[in-house]
Amino acid sequence: MTDENSKTSIMPTLWDICVKDRVQLSKRVPNTKPDQCAIALEAIHKAISENDTTGCFGLAANQLGIDARVFIIKINNPDGKPTEIEFCNPDIVGWGGSAMNQEWCYSLGPQESYIVRRHANIKIQDDKHGITLLKGIAAYAAQHEIDHLNGKLICDKGIAAAEFIAKAMKTSSQPQNSLCRCGSNKKYKRCCGKDGVKPISGVANMRMSATSNLGK
Repeated sequence: MTDENSKTSIMPTLWDICVKDRVQLSKRVPNTKPDQCAIALEAIHKAISENDTTGCFGLAANQLGIDARVFIIKINNPDGKPTEIEFCNPDIVGWGGSAMNQEWCYSLGPQESYIVRRHANIKIQDDKHGITLLKGIAAYAAQHEIDHLNGKLICDKGIAAAEFIAKAMKTSSQPQNSLCRCGSNKKYKRCCGKDGVKPISGVANMRMSATSNLGK
């Protein structure tokens, strides 16, 4: 997962080195042995350190062509300094709330973004921490990376941002009981108005913040 701002660089960027092949990315990554997890996590750290030009929120091993069920996300500490948190063989075992966010992906391209509905709070179980509680941007980033490990991309479960925004602008300020202007023949309150669809602005500029309880 990434933000929208892309910078040019002589060195290859994460946009350049991440796998783009949809067939390869559609395969679920099975659980991985500890020694293979360690090797894959080292490779992810190296890629972020050497190739990140956009403020990487997270990266999954299979985005680098590594068949290991691991990923890394970044969380801002109270002092503002980011911490990279590793997850090995993760699964989401609890969740609550929801939000719609605009997301980009290194395995797609900097010009392609989607609006995706995510859980606002999640509980992850993995081999490294046991149980981890995440909320907000950290929760969204973790779900994005777990989707990768499960063979899902944001284009598989979201709506293209341009389409979403055009639809939101078309239907904004409609009376609740009128027919939705999107053409569905449903009342606005049961269609686009149901989820409070609005154009998203500034989401990409948000920086990750979260309350995480590692190992609890």
